[in-house]
Amino acid sequence: MKWTLADVWGLLAFFLMMAGIAGLSWEVFREGGWGGQLMGATWHATLSKPMVMLPLLIGGYGMYLMSTRGRLTVGKGHPFSDAIVYVLMALGVYFIYRWLSH
Repeated sequence: MKWTLADVWGLLAFFLMMAGIAGLSWEVFREGGWGGQLMGATWHATLSKPMVMLPLLIGGYGMYLMSTRGRLTVGKGHPFSDAIVYVLMALGVYFIYRWLSH
């Protein structure tokens, strides 16, 4: 089988993205992880200061408008999908480094 540079880059990108998704999932869902801390802080803030919900509601409405008007479309060569891929690859490098250094 003949491997080209595009094949090797595709496999590397795939494994980095999978490592990024796995590391992000671990950090969000583990006990005392980011998800629990964020939900706890948000819940506490909304009970003590209801105006904290205003930026969340505005941001949610903005995401709804962008997704319904095609600004968050994902497809080949679209800047939003490229950004998602590169962010996941960077997270993959970060989590692989953390896993190997500990």
